[in-house]
Amino acid sequence: MKLEYIETKEKTTEKGDHYIRKIYAIEGYTITVDDVAYNDGSTYHDVSITAPWRNMTERTYIPEIYYHDGFMGNEAPRIQIQTTSYGSMEPEEFKRFVAAQQKALEIAEILTEEFITKQQKED
Repeated sequence: MKLEYIETKEKTTEKGDHYIRKIYAIEGYTITVDDVAYNDGSTYHDVSITAPWRNMTERTYIPEIYYHDGFMGNEAPRIQIQTTSYGSMEPEEFKRFVAAQQKALEIAEILTEEFITKQQKED
């Protein structure tokens, strides 16, 4: 399982604000990283993660994965996996559920390394 770089888009406005958007993908999830350097010297950073089930028609147990930026530096940034209850399941269905959760955990670990741990080392 590997994080794949898709593309970078850049734009500088007439006011001098500079926008950079990097897009990545992993196992159907799309990760969008936005960085803005405003002309007043302030900056903005955001990581958005879109789950693949948003484009699926069949039932899936793939959970949402979120990037929390620590709200203006008050907390450390972190990756979280959304949980939910699906009620009782037959064993085969439960295997599908567990496999999707395990995959999400592996993806969350990769995203934590790439977008939190590496970023902290660079800062």
